[in-house]
Amino acid sequence: MENGSKIVVAALAGAAAGALAGILFAPAKGSETRRMIGDKYSALRGRVTDAREDLADRFQEVKARFEDSKEAIKDDVREKLLIEIQKLEEKLAKA
Repeated sequence: MENGSKIVVAALAGAAAGALAGILFAPAKGSETRRMIGDKYSALRGRVTDAREDLADRFQEVKARFEDSKEAIKDDVREKLLIEIQKLEEKLAKA
């Protein structure tokens, strides 16, 4: 056998030995591993859904505060304009 072939055979033997060791020393059966992966996926999915709902709630709160602020600013500007108009009317009445 030449050196290249020996390296390929050694690599294949190492891969086979690693796969066999993985199967023999696996902490759980395949069905148990799949169940654990499914549980982790469900938990992660739930956390993502909760985070999305929390973000939507926060957005609605910020939007409501913005709307309240916008109305307050409008009212304030309207009040100041009415005061200025009243002052101008008083000046015109004196003239």
